[in-house]
Amino acid sequence: SATLDDTRYQNSNGAEPTQNIAAGEYYVDVPPWVAGAVANAMSATDGLFDSSSESATATIDTTGLSAGRHTVFVRAKDSDDNWGAVSAVFLFVGMAPPSVASTPTVQAGNGRVEIQWTAPANNGSSISGYELRHRATTRSASWSIVDPGTDGEHTITGLTNGEQLEVQVRAVNTVGGSVWSNSATGTPMYTSRPPAPPPPDTDPPPAPPEAAFTVGVECAEELCRVHTGEEIAFADASSGTVTQRLWEFGDGRLSRRQNVPHSWSSPGFYTVTLTVTDGNVESTASRVFLVQAAAPSGACAADPLTLCLLDSRYAVVVNWWKADGTSGSGNVVHEGTNDSGLFQFFNEDNWEVLIKVLDGCLANGHVWVYGASTTDLGYVIRVSDTVTGAIKEYRNEPGTAAAAIADSTAFPQGCRR
Repeated sequence: SATLDDTRYQNSNGAEPTQNIAAGEYYVDVPPWVAGAVANAMSATDGLFDSSSESATATIDTTGLSAGRHTVFVRAKDSDDNWGAVSAVFLFVGMAPPSVASTPTVQAGNGRVEIQWTAPANNGSSISGYELRHRATTRSASWSIVDPGTDGEHTITGLTNGEQLEVQVRAVNTVGGSVWSNSATGTPMYTSRPPAPPPPDTDPPPAPPEAAFTVGVECAEELCRVHTGEEIAFADASSGTVTQRLWEFGDGRLSRRQNVPHSWSSPGFYTVTLTVTDGNVESTASRVFLVQAAAPSGACAADPLTLCLLDSRYAVVVNWWKADGTSGSGNVVHEGTNDSGLFQFFNEDNWEVLIKVLDGCLANGHVWVYGASTTDLGYVIRVSDTVTGAIKEYRNEPGTAAAAIADSTAFPQGCRR
């Protein structure tokens, strides 16, 4: 059903006359302004189009539609034979919100609880995430809702020891969210651990842990390359005695599982670290991941000398030189986000240039370039828009302390998608 209304005008610059609704129609997936679009008539709910605001209905035959999301476009015509603006809604065929998630399991510790759950049936649409809510039961607190990611586990820290926490979880797909799961509870508590008894004299001492892990993608020696949304399998391959482990993925996500899948939602550099311990000795292993946009906005190709920003639309390179004629290229530092990055000239621990390409389209209709350098070398920073071909260069002469870059009108065409 839809409401067809000829009275919805902005009259601040003069009154617009209204007419009775004469007809209504809908289109599936192809809007009316596209050649070949198929119009389907709608009927007045009261049986006759005879007023300026009408309720209209239609029955959509989904027999020939594929499972998934479709778009329904609706428009109305007044008695002067003028078609109005088009409205649209999504139609989901063969899809439904996910089933209810399993009752979560809660493991309580010192000022924290670790929560795990099993993914439910997605009912035709892949699960895009979860919502987790929690509250303290001892003081009838209101629910707090957090985004726990997609890994099926979440840790809540900073809790009051002795105060019971109630948690529920639900799954979300493109259709909507499931109902909340059954509640689970846990009570954070500090417990001191008694010293472990000495091993028998006949047994050799346990080997200390040495952290190591494998990943489900091929990696170069210094860098692994993946895409946003790509689920990567991580497996603990540590040797020695391991009683506890902690995965850190560089985006705030943590896990204590032996084997865990993980994906990143935003481009940038991320360091994955596995820390293992036997209760006395701690060992860590880490790898750096370059996460690139799965659906890039441009054609930037990242390499050791090229930094790609804003979903790979903008390419940044740096060349430097000294007064004596010595010169070279800046190397990309394996740190940064989707809009910011760093370059080094001589040593990977000595960073020289910070460059940021920011989406300022809502502020002034331009893409901005900001930067800062801690050097008096000569250099040129070249920022290229791989969609329009536009290039901006920022220079410094040898012997001059580099000034900050604050160019808020760098790319006027950058807001055209």
